[in-house]
Amino acid sequence: MGYGDHLMAIGAASRQHLEDPQRRLVAIGDGCRVESDYSDLEHGLSFLANQRTVDAGAPVTWIISYKAFRPYHDHAAMEAQWSLAHPARRRLFGRPDPRTLVDRLGYYVFNPQYRAEPAPLVLTSEEAGLADKLGQKPFVLIEPHIKSTASPSKRWPFERFAAVAETLSREIEIYQVGSPELPALAKARRITTHSFREALPYLKSARLYLGPEGGLHHAAAAMGTPAVVLFGGYVPPSVTGYAMHTNLTGGATACGSQHRICRHCEAAMANIQPDHVLLAVREILQRPD
Repeated sequence: MGYGDHLMAIGAASRQHLEDPQRRLVAIGDGCRVESDYSDLEHGLSFLANQRTVDAGAPVTWIISYKAFRPYHDHAAMEAQWSLAHPARRRLFGRPDPRTLVDRLGYYVFNPQYRAEPAPLVLTSEEAGLADKLGQKPFVLIEPHIKSTASPSKRWPFERFAAVAETLSREIEIYQVGSPELPALAKARRITTHSFREALPYLKSARLYLGPEGGLHHAAAAMGTPAVVLFGGYVPPSVTGYAMHTNLTGGATACGSQHRICRHCEAAMANIQPDHVLLAVREILQRPD
C-alpha cells in the first residue's frame, strides 16, 4: 500500500467534508491514530485533521483507511471466505487478524460499492511555476514501472511500453519519470524524481499520462490530467479507476490474486497490445484542449 491509497482517502475526505453541514475537519486513519506516512501530500488541504487536532479533542469525522484496512477492499467478504475455507482454524483461533487476512486467503475481494474520488491536491508555488513552464510544449508522460512492493500482476511488459513510446515519439515528445536505477525508455526524455511530489508538476502539465494502475494514475486524476491506465486483471477499474481516464483490462474480470505468478493476470496483460494502447492514447490526444 502507498501513495495511491492515501490519495483515494484524501479524495473521500474532501467529499465528506463538503457534505458535512458542520464542515468538521476530517481525519484519515484507524479512528484513533491519524495515518501520517504520506503527510507530504496534504500541503494546502485545510480540511484534513492531524494527530494534534485529534488529541486536543476537536470535533472531527473519520475516513477509516490505514495499512491493514482500505475501504476499497471488502474485508467482511474476505473474512467470510477464509472462515468457510478453514472452519477448524476459525473455531480454534477465532477471527483472523486483518493485517494477515489477505496473506492467509491469497487474494483480495474488492468492495463493489467503492468509487475513487480524485484528491484535490494543491501544488506549491514552485511546483505550479514548473508546471506552467512545462506546459508550454505538449508531451506525454510515461512511467513503465511498478513499485517494488506492488503485485507483479500490475506489470505490463516493459518492451511494450518501449514500442508505444517509440511510435509516439514521432508524433509528440515523451517524458519518463521515476528512479534512475530503473530501465529507461530509449525514446523518452528521462526525468529523475526523488519523491512522489516531484512528479506532480509533470503530471499537471502533461497532455496525457500512460502507466500502470497505481499511485501515479491517482495523482494524474488529482491533477485533472487524462490518462491511459493499464489495469489488466488484478483490480477492477470501477473501484480504483476514474471515469475521466481510459482504463484497459485486456477483457479480464479482476481476481485480486496475491500469488507471485497469476496466469489469469498475465493473460489479461498479454491481451493488451501496443496497438490498443496507441489507439487509446491518440483518441485522447486528438481531443480539443
